[in-house]
Amino acid sequence: MCCALKHLFVGSLPVIVGMLTGCVGTYPTSTTAPRFQESAHADVVIQFLNWDHFHIVRPDYREEGFLVPVSLAQFSQHLDRLKVGRNLAVVVIGINYSSDQKVQLIRNWEQQLFREGFRRVVCLQGEGGQKIDGLVILSDTGLTSAEIQAHIRTGTSL
Repeated sequence: MCCALKHLFVGSLPVIVGMLTGCVGTYPTSTTAPRFQESAHADVVIQFLNWDHFHIVRPDYREEGFLVPVSLAQFSQHLDRLKVGRNLAVVVIGINYSSDQKVQLIRNWEQQLFREGFRRVVCLQGEGGQKIDGLVILSDTGLTSAEIQAHIRTGTSL
């Protein structure tokens, strides 16, 4: 039995490695991609899962120790309850969305957050952790495309 399991595992190893490297390949790998370094200035940080269930992780928004699930329909009420500033909003988008989906999500978040009175919206590529400094910037309404391209060319963080 032990030998059969060993052969099964060894035979499956290339498939497992292929699956793992495929997952890793979905993360941005460029060392020159613009990276976020302004977490201390964010008034609100949103961890986007889907439109019916996302979390406000800054300010810390919990009830009985658990993150409060937020939906787009009740988003304004949650922001009012938290009394957050309206300068910088950050949205962390997971890796499970295609490029086309990310473009649409970014556009929708920018519109929604501008309607809520935010002056600047930054969308970041999530990596599964809690830290946002160092995450790849997908969109920043405070920068022009020329400024983003300059950062990419020089390899500096935004």
